[in-house]
Amino acid sequence: MQTIFPEATGASGLFLTGFRRANEPSFAPNAAEQLGVVIAKRQYERVGSQLISSDTNKDIKLQDEFTELEFDGETVQVNFYESDLAVVKPEPDIVYLAAPMGNMTYRLKHQDESNVQRTWLSRTVPSTATDNIDADAAEHVFGWQPKGTAPRKDLADFSIAPPNPAPDTPNLSTFQNAFFNGYRREFAQANYAQQNLQQDQQIIITELSDAADEDTEVERFRFTLPDPPPEGFLYYYKGSNKDELPQWKITRIQNFALDTVVIGENETDIYLVWRGYWPFQSMPSERYRQLLVRQAFTEGAT
Repeated sequence: MQTIFPEATGASGLFLTGFRRANEPSFAPNAAEQLGVVIAKRQYERVGSQLISSDTNKDIKLQDEFTELEFDGETVQVNFYESDLAVVKPEPDIVYLAAPMGNMTYRLKHQDESNVQRTWLSRTVPSTATDNIDADAAEHVFGWQPKGTAPRKDLADFSIAPPNPAPDTPNLSTFQNAFFNGYRREFAQANYAQQNLQQDQQIIITELSDAADEDTEVERFRFTLPDPPPEGFLYYYKGSNKDELPQWKITRIQNFALDTVVIGENETDIYLVWRGYWPFQSMPSERYRQLLVRQAFTEGAT
């Protein structure tokens, strides 16, 4: 199948197939559903509260990227960037890779179109690095939840569903789709992801020098989500008449969503990932002809 993605500064895209645990009543219990997945990614530079597309293309990451550091007397690997190849994300992932300061309280807030703010992530950093719950928490304010430790580890049986980049087996009886999410569950608040991420909403980072005194809260930075979700169109051969473009049938991918926001360690490099999918086995794979993805990038972000 031919794939066509937008050509724009900082933009990249990928099509893949993968399995999720089926949650539709038409499937048997514990069955796997094969999905066609469209990933659209864009790299930005934060200038004030505006995101401007970066001159450097942020390629789709095909595997996890690690960095090594010393933690509690041992050399450990910390996931710096997680693979983009998740099949689905039941909730959005928001990751903030800046280094935390001891005794500081950090909050990540979401502001909707009505200017209502809700705290999605919050943590108070211990004074000593090794008092953090793991190496990632010592290195990043709100980093990636390690795949090999609870609670994320409990969502997948690694022996049958290798997690990187995605399950490659239809036997997902012990796999939960929430495994694909990498946000730090320990720091998530009751309001986390009660709304889908949308264009013109804002992400706000604040910090408090005294967790017991709300008057010490100051805004560190904020940014506005600049772009709408992509549009995806599948062209396929109906199985009759001529196998030519004018005769191909077109269906639209309806469920594109912004499901990943990663703020780099310098607080200015930011990338966004949108994901859409459809039941890949809804027709014979040999009938697929073309996947066309379009995205109406906003002025100032192109």
